[in-house]
Amino acid sequence: MTRAPAVPLAPNVWRIPTVGRAAVNSYAFVDDDGSVTLVDCGLAKAPARIVLGLAAMGKVPADVTRIVLTHAHPDHAGGAAELARRTGAPVAAHAADVPYAVFDSAILCVSSRRLTAAPRPLLASSSSFISRS
Repeated sequence: MTRAPAVPLAPNVWRIPTVGRAAVNSYAFVDDDGSVTLVDCGLAKAPARIVLGLAAMGKVPADVTRIVLTHAHPDHAGGAAELARRTGAPVAAHAADVPYAVFDSAILCVSSRRLTAAPRPLLASSSSFISRS
């Protein structure tokens, strides 16, 4: 059985398997304007699979306007810096996760507040922006 690069879960909600068929996943949410919010970025080798998943959804990396990390474990945040480079999207993470994450030169949106629905740009009014180099 062939592994699907992206699995539709609900209208405009996709699961992108990054390890095996479902061991580790990223999630993509497509807004009405066609922009994509990517939740979690898998391991460091996951960006290529995520790009394939986006293509299966009819999207390209430039369509990703936000990346949100649920936490900084390597299977959720390992590919964040590379995906930020490929997409140009800011990466949002909780402030408590910053010391444990490596973001290279990605732009990181940090908030000590709980992530909830926020106007664009994501968390801009309640966060600080850090450029890691």
